[in-house]
Amino acid sequence: MAVVVSVGAVSLLVLLIRRNAVSRVAGLFYLVPVSAAALAWLLFAQPIGATQALGVAIAAMGVVLATRSLPAPTPRR
Repeated sequence: MAVVVSVGAVSLLVLLIRRNAVSRVAGLFYLVPVSAAALAWLLFAQPIGATQALGVAIAAMGVVLATRSLPAPTPRR
């Protein structure tokens, strides 16, 4: 099972890199702990405390800031 999950993860990574810029895809790695906490909450009823919720908010904000598209700069004269 671990081999299947690893191959699936690497395949998804390659697909995302082909469709988007590498820097945008790399920012998504910060969501791995968030998704692990969400799965632990869903599958094992592990409680999410205030510290974990704050960490999720900070990680999500960081990913949004890192992957957002900025307008092209206007050339100076």
